[in-house]
Amino acid sequence: MKKVWFILLPFVLVVNQTVVSQELIYAPAFRFSGTPVQWHHQPVENNDIRQVGFIYKKHQLDQFKRPIVIGNRVYFLLENLGLFEETGSTLIAYNHITGDSLWQNNYNSKFYGKGFTFFWDFRQVQDHLELFGYATIDTTLSGRRSWYWGFTSRLEVDTDGKDLLQQINLNAGEGVGFQASDPPIYLEGPDFALYYKTGFHNDTQVATHGIYPHIWDKNLKKRAIPEHNILFKESSQNTIELLNGPVQMDPLNYVYFYSIYFYKTQSYKHYIFRTNTFGKYSGVKDVTSKLGEKNRIFGYEKSGNRIRLKLNSPYQGRFPGNAGYLYLDEEGEVLKDQRSWQIDGEVVGHVSSVDLKDSSEILHVVRFVDNHNIYFYKERPDGSLYRCGELIHQNEPRYAFLPKYVLQTPDRGIILTFVGALDSVSAGENFVLGGWPYICKIKGEDLMIVSGNQEKQGEKYLVHPNPFDERLRVRLPESARGSEIRVYDMKGRMVISQKCQSSDMELYLEGLASGTYAVQVYEKDKLVHQSTVIKTAAGQD
Repeated sequence: MKKVWFILLPFVLVVNQTVVSQELIYAPAFRFSGTPVQWHHQPVENNDIRQVGFIYKKHQLDQFKRPIVIGNRVYFLLENLGLFEETGSTLIAYNHITGDSLWQNNYNSKFYGKGFTFFWDFRQVQDHLELFGYATIDTTLSGRRSWYWGFTSRLEVDTDGKDLLQQINLNAGEGVGFQASDPPIYLEGPDFALYYKTGFHNDTQVATHGIYPHIWDKNLKKRAIPEHNILFKESSQNTIELLNGPVQMDPLNYVYFYSIYFYKTQSYKHYIFRTNTFGKYSGVKDVTSKLGEKNRIFGYEKSGNRIRLKLNSPYQGRFPGNAGYLYLDEEGEVLKDQRSWQIDGEVVGHVSSVDLKDSSEILHVVRFVDNHNIYFYKERPDGSLYRCGELIHQNEPRYAFLPKYVLQTPDRGIILTFVGALDSVSAGENFVLGGWPYICKIKGEDLMIVSGNQEKQGEKYLVHPNPFDERLRVRLPESARGSEIRVYDMKGRMVISQKCQSSDMELYLEGLASGTYAVQVYEKDKLVHQSTVIKTAAGQD
């Protein structure tokens, strides 16, 4: 058995640990059929920490931040939430074209005597990377090995992995702890960044909960801005506060979401508010009726001029439930509702999405609640969906791969990260919190993503008439002779393939069922054009 005692003091974690035995659960292999994967990695393969290759409950590497692509490199940051030498973070660089691992930095106690844990932000600044969060210090307390945590920290790393700056404010009273705004708002001049911290209010006659703004200076010393405190008078019993944001709508306008969860009623109250760069707020609104009192916020990002808010709704008592999106403007008004999302009659359990470059379409990576496979859907501006790829699970049934982050590379490829967890289909929930991280790349053309600027390509190609009944004509530039035309249905199945013998091709499609189809043109196996067409019944207008 493994005995662990926790004594929580202000910014102090004291641990006494005795390990007798522990069953090992090994990471699954990355086994999928279907859409080809260009390359893939389990990024902890070379990590020099004790938990490599297996996982304890609640001891895992987690992904709090989306990877960053710079040039032909992708940078992947992992947080290690374990104890002792395991406390820290790992930063890995891959060549996103070849998948080669270029370098890996382990910022943990074993190497530094301190662990850089839970970074609020991970961003590119000019020609280097910046990691900003808090540090955990390895020391002794009352004769026992202990860890002080919560020290505000900042790391600067160049693109080859060399540390340029290590900065820590060793005043525990100026640390951050949990429930801080993520990421902070960066400032110019002697001030460095603004962030919010949630907490209870001392005077219950005035308020019970509050959101309190602070500013760090260049030396990471903080000061409060009490005139911009945002106060709420809610029940202080059996509650927890959750702060999400900011979403930067423009250089001077930031949007936050604040939720209060009530254990007794198992419900939320949701608020939205806006601030300027220095924390002056406006427009605090209760948006519980829009978001849903039983729905939890699981993510947020800007999508065009809208906010894409990921919500998880209760579903058959399973965690995390039924995933979906709510698109809002900066005032909190609903623009599109995809809550409790179902696609092709199946309930969405996990979803990660990206707005595609040079396109008005959105790519969604979906895992359904009762399905091990991963499906790729593209969403048109009118909200209609069509499947453009799938990864068919070929591993042991006790393992699940949950899509975490998806982004697009300059060559229009897709970088996708997974959490490898113990199966939620048969168990009803993921009983490991977090899991093994995986990262892979899929070529854009294998997901029907056009290379280059689709709008410019559209000037060279003409697919007509649309809608059509039996025959479809495809006009191509003269240089496209020898190209291949493929037609796919909305399940992603190819229904016809034909070589271009001239610049004006006619396709005979009278045998196809009525519905929506994707017409694609490939030059040397590279997708260069895509059009969506609708087939009607013969003789129908």
